[in-house]
Amino acid sequence: MIKYDELNNELINAGLSCGEFMNEKMNPVETLVNTKLSAKPFRLILLKYIHSLFGKELEMVIRALSEKDMKEVSSKIIKLYNKENESKNLDLWTLGNALSIIDDKSTYKDIIKICRNSEFGRSRQMLMQTLRKINTEEAFEILLDSLKDKTIRGHAIEELGKWGDKRALPLIEALEVKKGLYEAKAKKKVIKKLKQ
Repeated sequence: MIKYDELNNELINAGLSCGEFMNEKMNPVETLVNTKLSAKPFRLILLKYIHSLFGKELEMVIRALSEKDMKEVSSKIIKLYNKENESKNLDLWTLGNALSIIDDKSTYKDIIKICRNSEFGRSRQMLMQTLRKINTEEAFEILLDSLKDKTIRGHAIEELGKWGDKRALPLIEALEVKKGLYEAKAKKKVIKKLKQ
């Protein structure tokens, strides 16, 4: 908590005004996460604390840094994803979401590796969108393969629908999905789209 307090104080000293929610004052990091205020002017301060924070505090900083074109952030997130996540007590979904939002083409090879690794589970959900943006045969094959993984199936179905390649149709039609889950809704919508 001490380092997180230091970070918030440094952000205030750098001119970040705290927002309010339901008559409660938010701290600077919460303000960056929960308002439209850009973290770009404060990114160097936030980045300085990435390796000294843990758990929810680190997740909040990563969420604050989750903005398009924050390329200096993406390599640090890849490191957290691959090596440091266990000691940092992180919900890896936050990292996958950040990489998806930042969309740094220089990390596409790393994202391919992450998406291939089923040990990363649901943290890859938002990276299915990145696979579609990568737009290679390899990325398409990974999306198809992701249909077998219940933790990311719904997102893979949705992105295959947006991809629009009819080769995915028979695989999606043959999928058994659980009624009431996101994957069932995505399957129905994508089949209709791909049959047009």
